[in-house]
Amino acid sequence: MQSSTEEKTSRINVFNLIVQLTFIDEESSSKFVNAASPYIDYVRLSEPNTIMYTLMKSDKNPLLYNFIERYLDKERDYIGTHRSSQQFKTFRSLLTSLQESGKVSISGNSYIDL
Repeated sequence: MQSSTEEKTSRINVFNLIVQLTFIDEESSSKFVNAASPYIDYVRLSEPNTIMYTLMKSDKNPLLYNFIERYLDKERDYIGTHRSSQQFKTFRSLLTSLQESGKVSISGNSYIDL
């Protein structure tokens, strides 16, 4: 028997993001992780149509991280809910400042479930 999340995702093309962050030093990565932890909690508690929002740290490179994000609907849940929240704007501002100061490089791609 499928769970309700599996049933929801089996009927639509889920929108996914994989974002890679590479930091230049541990001080910058620690600043990021300290800001990311409460933000991740916020997303998990406040965005019911965000299927997954997780941060992973490489086991081979301590300065390499990946976000994996999964949303039921790109327009409604990713753009409409996630990216429009004040919490996102605050968190993204920190990332932008780290990026502009050369402390992190960010790359990523989006995908649709088949």
